[in-house]
Amino acid sequence: AGLASYGLSAGLWLVVLSRMPLSLAYPLISLGIAAVVLASAFMLGEAIGPLRAGGVALIVIGVLLIGL
Repeated sequence: AGLASYGLSAGLWLVVLSRMPLSLAYPLISLGIAAVVLASAFMLGEAIGPLRAGGVALIVIGVLLIGL
């Protein structure tokens, strides 16, 4: 399952790179950090403290600013 997920992510990354410039596509990788934090909270019941929530918010704001 892990290798299949890796292969799928590599394929999706190639599709993204074929449709947008690298300078816009690469910051999207950092959104994976935010996705992992949210998924761990919902699936595993991990607590998201204010410092972690602030860090995720900064990541999302940074990606939005780069996208503009």
